[in-house]
Amino acid sequence: MATGIVVRLIADYIKDKRFDPAVVVMDIKGTFAISLVSGHLGGANELAREVAGIIGAIPVVTTGTDVNETIAPDMLAKEMGGEVDDFEAMKKVSAALVDSEKVGVVNLTAVRLKSLEGELKGNVKVYPTLGELNAAGCRAALVITDRILPEAEQPASRYWVILRPKSLVVGVGCNRNTEADEIRRVIADTLSVHGLSSKSVRNLASVDLKQDEPGLLACAGASGLTVEFFPRERLNAVEVPNPSAAVERFVGTKGVAEPAALLSAGAGSLLVPKVKSGNVTVAIARVVS
Repeated sequence: MATGIVVRLIADYIKDKRFDPAVVVMDIKGTFAISLVSGHLGGANELAREVAGIIGAIPVVTTGTDVNETIAPDMLAKEMGGEVDDFEAMKKVSAALVDSEKVGVVNLTAVRLKSLEGELKGNVKVYPTLGELNAAGCRAALVITDRILPEAEQPASRYWVILRPKSLVVGVGCNRNTEADEIRRVIADTLSVHGLSSKSVRNLASVDLKQDEPGLLACAGASGLTVEFFPRERLNAVEVPNPSAAVERFVGTKGVAEPAALLSAGAGSLLVPKVKSGNVTVAIARVVS
């Protein structure tokens, strides 16, 4: 049908590019497949091209970064399965990319992005460190990190945005019937103290004895996270820096938070060794790709 009809039909339902679904419009002769809404995050651009390829139509894609054949911050976030830290800041960086202004990219993680490995537009350059980015005098910057950057380490660029990869696993141990709010607070405080972003938490991890722990499940659910549970035999097979005689006596393992975090992340060492507060113990590991 005509795009005008579709615009009027969906107008009351379109709210935010972060949550809107992909909408692709086709004319009655199948000449065009038009990416109308949520071209990047929703996947409408990709869907328009796919549909066009199947029926021999012309894909119509109008997003600025695609038209200019350059990278897009939200698509990089989607590629890594992560999040954009600040959508308003992202718009300004995207505008700089579209306007061919000098844009620097720094990846402070081990996450590999194919979009950054190929040939980039002349105004876009990848720098190995924030120091080199700042020395280059880029007008806009895109930083990939799971850390909270202190003011002294923030880009000197006029516009900059951080992309948050899902690169952290939080191992959790807790006493029976611990409230969700207490678990959430200890996790949040531990991340904050160690300068890590809650947006980069991929999942929680614990012992399988906690599969029915209401507070843990509620805490994960409220944060949109899953919990990976491990049997005691697997936890016991992991060497941990801070074994606990009390945990071994009551749970049957040398630890819960530390080995669970290591197993779930596939890591050989902890980013944050166990922190105990009240009824909760947490440890953090960085995901190994």
